[in-house]
Amino acid sequence: MQVARSTALDFDVVADLLGLDFVDPEHMDAFEVGYKYATNELSFNVAGFYYNYRGLQVSVYPPGKLAQILNAATARIYGVEGELRYRVSPALELNVSAAYVNAKYKYFQNAFGYVECVDPVACGANYGFYDIFTVDASGKTLQRAPEFTATVG
Repeated sequence: MQVARSTALDFDVVADLLGLDFVDPEHMDAFEVGYKYATNELSFNVAGFYYNYRGLQVSVYPPGKLAQILNAATARIYGVEGELRYRVSPALELNVSAAYVNAKYKYFQNAFGYVECVDPVACGANYGFYDIFTVDASGKTLQRAPEFTATVG
């Protein structure tokens, strides 16, 4: 399956007073395979997936500005997820789920990194705030992509 997220405007101070900085569309090739089993008492689902992104849209937070959306060059995500439900009685149902995700930027040389300004003399009024710098994030984990997640209920 191919998916695209539309082009967006980055409205940082009304796009730098109508200089209008457009964010390119995000494209993704998505592949998933899975298995499902269910009865009244028991259900089991498992799936594996692979996503290949081009122009992935990411959020950055420059100091003193509004959040901005930029395009990372390329990224890929793959993993497996599963869930199990067991109905002990009409009044009690047990659930457990887990997921493993490996999410990396394949190529993202102009990513933003943040470092806290911790020297009160050097930082002055910016003490405790974060400075931004450019970093090569190629091969690094995507933002907001935990490797393991699980629930029990």
